[in-house]
Amino acid sequence: MNISEKINSRILLAFFLSFIMLTSCTEDWLEPRPLSFLSPENTFINQDGMESALVVCRKHLQYEYNTNSDLLWIAEYSVSDLAVAGMAGGMIDLTLEMLPSDVGDTDRSWERAFDGINSANIVITRAPDMEEPEEVKNMILAEGYFHRAYWYYKLVNQYGDVPLILEETTFPKLDFYSSTRDRIINQMIEDMEFAVEWLPESVIPGKINSAAGKHLLAKLYLTNADFDEAIAMTTEVIEGSEHQLMTSRFGVDAGDSEKNVFWDLFQKENISLPENKEALLVYQDRYLLEGGTDRGSRRGRYLVPAWYRAEMLDPSGSRGCTDGLEGEPLISITSRGIGKFKMTQYHAREIWHDAGSDVRHQWPNWFPMDSIYYNNPSSDFFGQPVQKEYCTDTLKCWDPFMYCKAFVDDQDRPQGAGMNPYGGHSDWYIFRLAETYLLRAEAHVWKNEMGLAADDVNMIRDRVNASPLSAADMSIETILDERARELFFEEGRKSELTRIAFVMAKLGLRGYSLETIHESNFYYDRVMEKNEYFGTNYQYQEYAWTMRPFHILWPISEDVIASNSQGRINQNYGYPGYEDNVEPLGE
Repeated sequence: MNISEKINSRILLAFFLSFIMLTSCTEDWLEPRPLSFLSPENTFINQDGMESALVVCRKHLQYEYNTNSDLLWIAEYSVSDLAVAGMAGGMIDLTLEMLPSDVGDTDRSWERAFDGINSANIVITRAPDMEEPEEVKNMILAEGYFHRAYWYYKLVNQYGDVPLILEETTFPKLDFYSSTRDRIINQMIEDMEFAVEWLPESVIPGKINSAAGKHLLAKLYLTNADFDEAIAMTTEVIEGSEHQLMTSRFGVDAGDSEKNVFWDLFQKENISLPENKEALLVYQDRYLLEGGTDRGSRRGRYLVPAWYRAEMLDPSGSRGCTDGLEGEPLISITSRGIGKFKMTQYHAREIWHDAGSDVRHQWPNWFPMDSIYYNNPSSDFFGQPVQKEYCTDTLKCWDPFMYCKAFVDDQDRPQGAGMNPYGGHSDWYIFRLAETYLLRAEAHVWKNEMGLAADDVNMIRDRVNASPLSAADMSIETILDERARELFFEEGRKSELTRIAFVMAKLGLRGYSLETIHESNFYYDRVMEKNEYFGTNYQYQEYAWTMRPFHILWPISEDVIASNSQGRINQNYGYPGYEDNVEPLGE
């Protein structure tokens, strides 16, 4: 697949599939033809027509989280301080497995991002020519800007310098050039400063409101080390919008005294409720609802360990657990996980050492492994809690997990009838107000305003009964700890670490610099410190976890680079092809 297909034709085809049949790129493609009833020229001329284009943009947001694209989110975590890939086929030996010739799961990150960007550019390019009042044009243009900035924020923190595409692409192009990370961020800030003035304040769930726009703009400001602007923007969301942290019980289980408000936040029935004022931006995915995903979230499949495997032995050395029982209750309440995701000790235990009565680390929000029991009827230890010392593969089979986020009732694959649940359809957060507080806290830390940072962090900790932190406790590491506790499987962890690493290098902190960031950076040092697998080159069967400082940025597929025959998309430092780079486009 060449660059024109990846960044143009495939995206355009996917976008217009429900509207028109695209013409092929033959010699007569410029010949005039009568407009079809649903051609772009007569579809995107009014608000109703452009709404159909925005629906496509919104749908792109769910692809990171649901169906097989869950792997995109797993990729963000499995090269971070929080986790690793728990099975073969993941991102393990990065020096051998993350190469331009075989970029693995990261290739889909590139494709999904440029899908979203090109869909947004259709809106951005055509909105000014609509037959609508100026305020309507601006509102639609604002949402187009949001979607484009959302994907570019991810791209610069995954790949660094990438092509900056600012208008609709209507024919195959082979002359893209990389733009600097700074140029891209500055353009996205300019766009979003316009957007937040025109995005509506109140919208139905799934649409983009001004609070979501300001939240994204704050992240862009932080990326650019514009800390005062980030504080101002997050403050507008926290103090000047209709949103607030949920501190009282609500929704489907509100009457269940064994649950709590943190549990309520993540129940699929509650995420899009009007009373949930913490949700800034969600995507919606409902069972059998048109526009939803094919197979649901599959979060249980990826985030739950494979505790039922033959390697889970009992103290006598016999198989202690199994998934072969019809109607097995343990499977029904955990899903049939495959151990795709393995927490680090830092994530599973260290950040909870001083948690006290933090409900995020208690049942039903947290599922400890001693809640699993030997379920094999032939085991002499049937019904007793499993014991780690007898498990012969703790990588795949042994891992606690955040139950309130990992488990989703699966209507596609109910327990029984030869099927096991994997994790069903569910709405999910893209932006939540809890992160807005932590973004503001981070900005205060960069400015050495530690008391204000502690105030924001404690707003998050208070509602989960965690002990308060003091100004003396505040640091970038403290913010990352709290993000790990609060935003697991909501934040793009690798992207956030990379963003912070570039800020440190830009400011010259801790000896880091932009000139040597690919040789020495906070992202790499953080992973080496907190991730025992990468940090020790942990060996598992024939696999060993390896990482180098230049893995702060992912490789760009050599197919993408080679197919762009009339331009130059640069390769990142450390990967084959870097030696052919040219100066990227700057300001």
